[in-house]
Amino acid sequence: LRSGWIGPAEEALGGDNGAWLAVFLWSQALLLAALATVCLHRVWGTWQTWITAGPVLTALGIAVSGAATRILPNLL
Repeated sequence: LRSGWIGPAEEALGGDNGAWLAVFLWSQALLLAALATVCLHRVWGTWQTWITAGPVLTALGIAVSGAATRILPNLL
């Protein structure tokens, strides 16, 4: 094995610096969905809001956490 064949994100304690944009955009989407949930709660009520907004907030939370894990350092 020669040096330089491993990318910078795959080296020990290397992270993907290009993932910051994805984290930022997914976080904004999660914030907008949370604000929309508050507005819908005032209009619809509790059960209707959580039935519709729960899966959306869960999916966006998973997307944010998935993008955030790309920033964390590689420990293997």
